[in-house]
Amino acid sequence: MENTPIQQKLKRLVLQRNALLVPLIALSLATIFLTYAIQAKKERIVVLPTKGETLWLEKTNCSKSYLETFGLYMTSLLFTKDLSSAPLKMEEALSYAHPSKKRALQQMLEEEFLQMKQDQTSFSFETKKYFADANCKTFSLEGTQKTYYPKGESSEVKEKNLRYHLEFKMEEGQLKLQKIKKEDL
Repeated sequence: MENTPIQQKLKRLVLQRNALLVPLIALSLATIFLTYAIQAKKERIVVLPTKGETLWLEKTNCSKSYLETFGLYMTSLLFTKDLSSAPLKMEEALSYAHPSKKRALQQMLEEEFLQMKQDQTSFSFETKKYFADANCKTFSLEGTQKTYYPKGESSEVKEKNLRYHLEFKMEEGQLKLQKIKKEDL
């Protein structure tokens, strides 16, 4: 029995299909492997400043220098303000608050703003020393809180030595403010 041209074409198609099946399976397995490899990949973002230490952060961890820099930024938002800058600083600080603590921080900042409005005061915090613990994600600083009260054309200044402790939580590569604790010195 002779092979008809149709049967010969069918045999060639089956051979081609079988030959292409091996690379298809190999590529599918490679895709699955690479998908898992990307999921398990540990990523670190490194910021190279022009001066000072290198800052880095990962999904669940950050460098001490990053924590110090972020802590100083948060203290400038929270503890140095006047009537015109307070709403903007409050909004910015709330964007860095942990979702579970956002409402409590918002309430605290709004009460502080209402008191500022009522007394027509402004604040500045002069940092004397600070330290960060990258393992516990805490930032502490000591300094002088100056409160300015208007008195005619000048202002009265009241100074108070304070220590602030800020606790952060690292989530998805972002530091989120959890807690603020204030102590008199």
